[in-house]
Amino acid sequence: MNKPLITACLMCTATAVAAADLQEMGDMSKEMVARAVTHYQQVGREQAEKDFNHKTEEWYADKYFLHMFAMNVDGTVWADNVWPEFIGTDFTAAAGFDGFEFGHDIIANTPQGGEVYQVQLKFMNPESGDLTPSVGSCVRADAQNILCSWANG
Repeated sequence: MNKPLITACLMCTATAVAAADLQEMGDMSKEMVARAVTHYQQVGREQAEKDFNHKTEEWYADKYFLHMFAMNVDGTVWADNVWPEFIGTDFTAAAGFDGFEFGHDIIANTPQGGEVYQVQLKFMNPESGDLTPSVGSCVRADAQNILCSWANG
C-alpha cells in the first residue's frame, strides 16, 4: 500500500495557535465525530463511506478545516473528504517528524465502546506546505472501523 503524504510532529513543540483555539479545535472535532458515529450506526458502513467522502456541511467546515476521515483497524483509509488521494493508503505509516507513528498510535489506543481518543500534533498541510497544529478525535465505530474528525489550525 502507498504511504500517506501526511507528516506531523507532536504538539510538544512551540505553536503560535492559542490554547483556546486548540480547545475549540478539539471540541469541534469531538462533536463532529460523535455525529459521525451515530450516522455510521444508523446507515451502515457502505452509506457512511459515501457520505464521509463528500464535503457536505454536515461533514466539513471551513473553520479549522474541520473534516472527516475513516479507516479500518488495519490502517487502510476508506474516507477522507479533503484529501481523497489518501483513500486506500496505509495510515499506520503516518509518522511525525520525530518518528512517532501517530497512525499506529490511533489504531492501538482508540478504545472500544465509543470513547474518544484525541491526538494533537503538528501537521504539514500538503496544499499550503505550512506546518500547522492539528487535533484529531477518533472513535471505534465498531470492531473493524475507526472514525476520526480532524481540525487544523
